[in-house]
Amino acid sequence: MNDKLHIEFKRLNHLQICIPKNKEEEAKAFYCGLLGLKEIEKPDDLKKNGGFWLEIVDIELHIGTEDVINESKRHPAFEVRKINAIKKALVSSGVKIKEDKSLPLYNRFSFYDPFNNRIELLEEKTKEELEYLGQEVAIKIDRVIKSKHPEYDFDYELNYGFVPNSKGGDGQEVDAYIIGENLPIDEFRGIVKAVIVRYDDNENKLVVTPSNYELSEIEVSAKTNFTEKYFDVEVRMMEG
Repeated sequence: MNDKLHIEFKRLNHLQICIPKNKEEEAKAFYCGLLGLKEIEKPDDLKKNGGFWLEIVDIELHIGTEDVINESKRHPAFEVRKINAIKKALVSSGVKIKEDKSLPLYNRFSFYDPFNNRIELLEEKTKEELEYLGQEVAIKIDRVIKSKHPEYDFDYELNYGFVPNSKGGDGQEVDAYIIGENLPIDEFRGIVKAVIVRYDDNENKLVVTPSNYELSEIEVSAKTNFTEKYFDVEVRMMEG
């Protein structure tokens, strides 16, 4: 028989992972308490099997029960927003994390529930991360440090400019903050040490420093707060 079966898939309906029997309350403390997932009602006929169901966006995560839980590579994977913030929150809560750099187009890691079930999270990297992070760039300064914004009532606390002949998400040149140079300048050459991802805007920002400048995420957030406080952002740092 050579005819191929044609299945018209519509969407993913649900995923299931398993926990040991009689561990529902511990699992709910993790999934509903720590992760903040919403529990949904199981059909009455299935309640006798134990476990519980959760809602994640438009799919369901079914937590089933088994007598023996064996370690496996099987796992669900979810695309998320603000992956770095999620990772920090999980680590601060003592959750086991596994870093994964094997997909170059994604920021990616896995975490484990109390029963060693692995859950993978991914977020697609921005164009600016892929093209500029870790690269040397020349910046043309058009807003010097301590100058006033032409429209809004604030002063620039950093030199601020753009990458000539580039194209950002707004159709204009890609903008950049300069950290590590506190005098007014006309141009600057340095390394892109961070990208500020704006979730509620159509353009992301580069953070450029001298090559030997030690930059931290805390410093990026503090020194760019004079403008970035008006946006929903996450800082992506250069590795290494």
